[in-house]
Amino acid sequence: QISVEPASQGRGVGRLLLAAAGRAIVAAGMERITLSVSVENRAAHRWYRRLGFVPEKSFTAYLWTDPEV
Repeated sequence: QISVEPASQGRGVGRLLLAAAGRAIVAAGMERITLSVSVENRAAHRWYRRLGFVPEKSFTAYLWTDPEV
């Protein structure tokens, strides 16, 4: 998972993290990168499209959180 806190977004941090992950994936001999993002995260959808990712399918997912944390 790659996440950048909102206060640091827009500074290229996510792009650097994703590029480093991509290099590691290629070095491991893999040929494809896929990712998932929540339907509600429209900003991430736009960002991934700008980076060249193309949506393939949509699915419903749930995010579970610990209310005590």
